Parts: sequence; C-alpha cells; structure tokens
Amino acid sequence: TMVEDEEEEEEDSDDEDYDEDDDELEQLRASGTVVCDCDLILDNVIEVKDILTVRDADYLIDAAILRAKRVGWAEERHGAHETQDVKVWKMTKRAIKIVMEKVVEPLKVKIAEEFRLPSSMIDVDDAFVVQYAKGRQTSLQFHRDGSIVSAIVSLSELSEYEGGGTTFKDKSVYRPDVGCGILFGGQ
Repeated sequence: TMVEDEEEEEEDSDDEDYDEDDDELEQLRASGTVVCDCDLILDNVIEVKDILTVRDADYLIDAAILRAKRVGWAEERHGAHETQDVKVWKMTKRAIKIVMEKVVEPLKVKIAEEFRLPSSMIDVDDAFVVQYAKGRQTSLQFHRDGSIVSAIVSLSELSEYEGGGTTFKDKSVYRPDVGCGILFGGQ
C-alpha cells in the first residue's frame, strides 16, 4: 500500500541522515573542532586502580583533618548538595603536590582516553576531601555534579567503614578500595 511505501522511504531517509550525521561529526573532528559524545560520557563508569598508595591516602586524610581543625569541615559550601569537606587547594603543599601528580595528571590522561575528550580541555574545577560519619552526613541524594566528568578516589580501606560507595540510578554501586577510584559523567 501507499502508506507502507512512505514509511519505508522515511526509514531509509532516517538511515541516510544518521550516516550523514556520522560523516559530519568526523569532518568536524578532522577540522579540529571539539565534538563531545555525550552518550558515551553519560553511560560510562570507569574504574581506576592504584591511583594512590595507602601512605599517600593516609597523608591526605591527615592533611584534611589538620585543615578542618583550623577552619572546620564546612569552610566553603557546595550549592545544592553540601558535603562535610575541605578543599584540597587549601591543604598543605605536600597534599596539593600528591593530588596534582598522582591524581589530577594521570586521571586527565584516563579521561581523555576513555571519554574521548581533548586533554587540553580537561581541567580540575573542584577538588575536596569529604568526611562521612555515622550520626552526621552519611550520604547524598541522587544528583548530577556540575562537571562533564567527575572523579572519586577513595582514601579509606573498605574494612574501615560499613556501607558507603557511590550508587547510580541504575542501582549499580561502586566501592573503590583505598587509592582506587571511578570516573563518570557528572552532567
């Protein structure tokens, strides 16, 4: 019938549009234009092993506690989802160096590889050490971070706490061991 023929033509047309879209994306990439594959970013959680040693993680915890003794765990607040934290950039010089050399730089490479983003455009917007404690803040509501890609690196041994981890809406839970982490779409 005529209606079936029209539907078949529309389906063929959609396939052609898809191919043209792919070609257009490749042309943009070839010209140096930054193209973001949002589905790839939103649909992936990348586990990263051995980012920090136990010694480095312990040092970062100690540096965070030292900072918190001076200014508290809430010196600066996050907008919608407040955490009990201290900013890495306000901790000791050694803590900042550990984070830059062992967390930021290697994760920038991993983000570029796994999420197909240009490394020249990857930068850290915020970095903090969060303290979760029984009887106080133990979790956050589901939310999106204010970044394209977010990273979480665990500073605690799994045996040091119950529960915890990061739960996504698909009910998957990630509980990286000390020094390990995850990368995921923040926006």
